[in-house]
Amino acid sequence: MNMNNKKNILKKIINKGDKIIIIPLDYGVYKGPIIELESLNEVLPQILKGNINGILLHKGLIKDNHQLLKESKIPYFLHISASTGLGNPMNKVLVGTVTEAKELGAIGVSMLVYLGNDDEGKMLKMLGDVSKEADKQGLLLYVMMYVADFKDNIFKEDTSLNSVRWAARVGYELGADIVEVRYPDQPLNLNDIKKICPIPVLIADSAKYSDEEYKNLLKDCKKSSIDGISISKRILDSENTEKILGDIDKVFN
Repeated sequence: MNMNNKKNILKKIINKGDKIIIIPLDYGVYKGPIIELESLNEVLPQILKGNINGILLHKGLIKDNHQLLKESKIPYFLHISASTGLGNPMNKVLVGTVTEAKELGAIGVSMLVYLGNDDEGKMLKMLGDVSKEADKQGLLLYVMMYVADFKDNIFKEDTSLNSVRWAARVGYELGADIVEVRYPDQPLNLNDIKKICPIPVLIADSAKYSDEEYKNLLKDCKKSSIDGISISKRILDSENTEKILGDIDKVFN
């Protein structure tokens, strides 16, 4: 088990700024072609110039932009779980490995786990297996832990504070190095999440949030013990990418 290497990598991410800022770019598999490759080629360099701590990508994007990622020196994770919006979103499967992440120069792997549904057991087993391999190879494990179900073709998330805290705790207990959870509903006290989760906890932004809700998310994260945020696909608007990164930087740093 290569735990010292993991700790050293994690320090580089945590120590970069007041709060951790992660940019997930895994939307193309689940959401489909929401951004054309031409637009992505404009957005990605802008993102990599921002004051961010890391980025998450599927293997195709890493391979296609390997030189750009290497030159930027921004740490990146290989996202290794997937499902598409064409089927059951709960049916997450592994589409990559820790070994692939190491070969692609990633600092770790990321995956999404949904709790509170019939597929929960399968996803928890995947999490356990990946955690074991990440520890063995000395790479970080970033886990998006959400509570959701899919019945009668309706996808519904549970963002109650208790469920969000529970999700964070599961990620910690099962070996995540960084855990991402949803912005909880009222009663809102982000410090309640950190009380039960000693590893870095990030709150996920959502494209569904209004500008006002988004600003409140930033402010709440800033004044709380929460370690940072991950940014939704709002970042993919090339005309606003730099402004979004600048606004976050002003709030957090």
